[in-house]
Amino acid sequence: MKIARSVYWCAVVALSFGPSTANVAAQETQVLPTADETADSPPTMCRCAGESGSAAARIKQALGQPLRSTGLDFTDEPLENVLIFLQDEYDIPIQLDILALEDAGLTADEPLSANLQNISLKSALRLLLRQHQLTYLIRDEILCITTPDVADQELVTCVYDVRDLIGANKENKDIQALVDAIISCVAFDTWSARGGGEAEIRPLRPGLLVISQTQPVHDEIADLLGLIRETLN
Repeated sequence: MKIARSVYWCAVVALSFGPSTANVAAQETQVLPTADETADSPPTMCRCAGESGSAAARIKQALGQPLRSTGLDFTDEPLENVLIFLQDEYDIPIQLDILALEDAGLTADEPLSANLQNISLKSALRLLLRQHQLTYLIRDEILCITTPDVADQELVTCVYDVRDLIGANKENKDIQALVDAIISCVAFDTWSARGGGEAEIRPLRPGLLVISQTQPVHDEIADLLGLIRETLN
């Protein structure tokens, strides 16, 4: 219930943002596209440091896609076998962080059960790993299955294109409102601005946000921005 109230509040905050600006493909920390570039194309959510390789891009694309028509259906299947199946089925490199699992008292044989259909691979993977308090991150162009303690120690820097969410306010108030919404609604106690962690969020030129956070939190930020976009449309 607490999460639901937070998301609702974020959506309400989003309604106060200014009129939508041109939707353009996200760029890394480079100059913004000129006006005669593809201004009508939908914005890419973000670009992250260390994810520019083709393998990493393929992993992110696969995670965002729906499960295949057969879905996932198994009972008490060893974790390692499930990951081998996903690796072959979705053609993405997956690796277990054995040392992290051992530190948490887990093995590659931990049983997993699932009967999942009509959701994204990302959501399915989250549900599977949650059975043993595990998570994932993209490291060295591999989908690494690890523990939250390890994932929380690895900050990833991503550049978000939010020009479609803010108005043309010259005083930059709209993007600051978006920054405040993200800090307040997502992983509240991890931001350095709140004195609770090392995560950072900074505006970069009109309409870009540079965010240094753990990968699981980046997923939450992407979900929040997607919800705001749906609310504004």
